[in-house]
Amino acid sequence: MAEEDEYQKLKRKLDGYFLPKKNKHHARYTFSKQKPKSGESIVTYTARIREKAKDCEFGDQLKILEHLIQTVTDEGLVKKCIQKRWNLDRFIEEASQKEDIHKQVKDMREELKIANVKMTQR
Repeated sequence: MAEEDEYQKLKRKLDGYFLPKKNKHHARYTFSKQKPKSGESIVTYTARIREKAKDCEFGDQLKILEHLIQTVTDEGLVKKCIQKRWNLDRFIEEASQKEDIHKQVKDMREELKIANVKMTQR
């Protein structure tokens, strides 16, 4: 047991010396520059900025939610978030549901178009 403690202690010292030092100011700059990519879902975008936020030392999820409100292009979702005072988890849940419904409706329309084409070919 003492060997493990000594090993962990030495490992921590070596990591502290050799690993690159984190700069929260640079991390926050990088975080603030994040924007949704074309075709990227809000859930995927949120996961990406959550990863960027790890080195920012924000202390809570409020900064992530504020950034989403500023950068997400779905105005209806953002308005609801502000009006209903959602937290980050609720925002992600609602965004995910909305995206799922949008995809389902799109799939249904595609199937209807295919069915209509088949009917006109007969």
